[in-house]
Amino acid sequence: MKAIIIENETSASRLLSNILEEYCPSIEVLGIAASNKEGFKLIHSRKVDLIFLDIELDDGQSFELLDMIEQKNFKIIFTTAYDQYAIKAFRYDAVDYLLKPYTPKSVVGAVKRVEERQSSTAVFNKLNKLIEKAPSSKKIPLSTSKGIRMCHVENIKRIEAAASYCTVHFMDGEKLLISKPLAELEKSMPAQQFFRVHASHSVNLAHVKAVVNEDGGYIELVDGSQVPLARRRKQEFIEQLK
Repeated sequence: MKAIIIENETSASRLLSNILEEYCPSIEVLGIAASNKEGFKLIHSRKVDLIFLDIELDDGQSFELLDMIEQKNFKIIFTTAYDQYAIKAFRYDAVDYLLKPYTPKSVVGAVKRVEERQSSTAVFNKLNKLIEKAPSSKKIPLSTSKGIRMCHVENIKRIEAAASYCTVHFMDGEKLLISKPLAELEKSMPAQQFFRVHASHSVNLAHVKAVVNEDGGYIELVDGSQVPLARRRKQEFIEQLK
C-alpha cells in the first residue's frame, strides 16, 4: 500500500516512518507533510492508499484538510497525543486511532486492520462485477400445489426459504409457495445467476441494485428491498470468486 504521513513533529514522523519500514513491509511511505497545506498538495500529487494523519497540525486541525477533499479514495489512521478527538475521528471513517508515543505493536495492529478492510472491500467490488456480467436467464418449471408453472427466471427477484418450503418472489410483487427446500430448488436455477447470500435467502444477480458493506453487509435489490449477506458466507464467497 502507498502511504503518506502528515505530522508536524519531526521526531514523531521519523519514528513512525522507521516502524513502518521495519515492521510493515507492505507499506511504502511516499512522502511526509507537516501542515494541512502541504498535506493537501501531497495527497493530490500522489495516488495514496493510506494516510497517517496527525490531528493537531501547524495550520489547524487535520479535519479541515479532510473537509476540503471531496473524494477520499484512501484509508485514514489518525495519530495524536490526545484521546478527546476519538469520536470525531471515527466520524471521518477512520480505520484506527493511534495515540502517541507510537509502539511497533500499535502501528502493526492498525495496519493489519486497514489490510482487512481492503480485503473486504475487494470482495464487494468483485461481487458488483459479477452482477454486471450476470447471464440472461431462461424459463424453468416450478411445482406448486396447483400443478407445474413455467416461469421466466428474469422475473424472479429472490427466493426465501422456510423449513422445507420456499417462497419465490417475483418482480411484479407476486409470491409463489413451493414445497421444496431451497437447496433443491436452486438446482433448477442458472448457477451463475443466483447466489445464496444467506442460509434462507438466494437472490437473482440481475436484480441487485447495490451491495452495501455496512453492518456485516447486505444486498439491496432494484425495488428497494434488502436481503442480509451472512458473515459466515463471506469466506465461501471469496473462494468462489478466485
